[in-house]
Amino acid sequence: MKKLICILTLLLALVCVFAACDKTETPSGGDNTPSTEQNGGGDDNQTTHTHAFGEWSISQAATCSAKGEEKRTCACGESETREIAKLAHTYGNWSVTTTATCATKGEEKRTCSCGASETREIAKLAHTYGNWGVSKAATCTAKGEEKRTCACGASETREIAATGVHTYGSWIVTTAATCGTKGAEKRTCTVCPAFETQEIPATGTHIYGTDNKCTICTFQLSYTEGLQYKLNADETAYVVVGIGTATATNIVIPAYYEGKQVIGIGSSAFYKCTSLASIEIPTTVTSIGNSAFSGCRSLASIEIPASVTTIGEWAFSICTSLTEITIPEGVTSIGKYAFHGCSALESITLPFVGASLTATDYQSHFGYIFGY
Repeated sequence: MKKLICILTLLLALVCVFAACDKTETPSGGDNTPSTEQNGGGDDNQTTHTHAFGEWSISQAATCSAKGEEKRTCACGESETREIAKLAHTYGNWSVTTTATCATKGEEKRTCSCGASETREIAKLAHTYGNWGVSKAATCTAKGEEKRTCACGASETREIAATGVHTYGSWIVTTAATCGTKGAEKRTCTVCPAFETQEIPATGTHIYGTDNKCTICTFQLSYTEGLQYKLNADETAYVVVGIGTATATNIVIPAYYEGKQVIGIGSSAFYKCTSLASIEIPTTVTSIGNSAFSGCRSLASIEIPASVTTIGEWAFSICTSLTEITIPEGVTSIGKYAFHGCSALESITLPFVGASLTATDYQSHFGYIFGY
């Protein structure tokens, strides 16, 4: 009996609900606020119904190209909808459509899955310049210019400071030096009028005439008398061939003898002159013969003039007091054993090693001129 009463009560409630919802409604405006309705006709007995809408649910999804819609429904079956705004576009990555260069702007584009796209500008690139090249050289007084160019043809320049360094030409003698007086020489910049001068030391070398007097100054050569001379083959010059009657220990050979140049010191000219301490050779001499000073045990120093080109075999051998000697650059050949037995020799300056600059085999060895 209780069960039957419950069923009848439930059925009565449902009839009341459906009877109430079957009336004209006034929506509440789209939110969850219940809406109400009344029976018309002015009857005092009015029935009022309030919709109880559920949650909004999407009935048509919005996209980036179309609006969407969502809907909610009351238990009575009544429903309402509202619009969903379009979604924002979902763009892909930017891709370059026009490459920017140093001369023109570029462009890049990105596209949505719906087909919509947008573009944006790519700024011009910086110029890619090559190396600087001098377009105008700077000088000692004037500025220069250098330039570099981009592949697009654009270029830029910059200033090169004046060097401040003069480019001088060759020295030119303005006043020749003599044996006793200084000279002067000058050189001028090849770009501007700037110039500089420098002093030329006095040569210290007298130029003797046939009377053994310097042709430039008043110096008179005091030479050792009594030396023995011999004319050369064509009888145009003399060669010293012996000590003759001279007894001096410091020998001075004259540049001229009887009006003719003295051009050589002959073979064995001072051989075993054991008391000979020094000897002055004039700049007219070009050769020193074989054994010319061999055995001169007291000879401590000798200056070979730049005019000498050949030194013979054994020329200074057994000069046991000789400590140093300089062979001038003009010498082209030195004979074997030239300095053999020079036991006190500590320093020697040579223009080449061996017999000559072109010597080969054993003649090219340093020991060739020493006899080992």
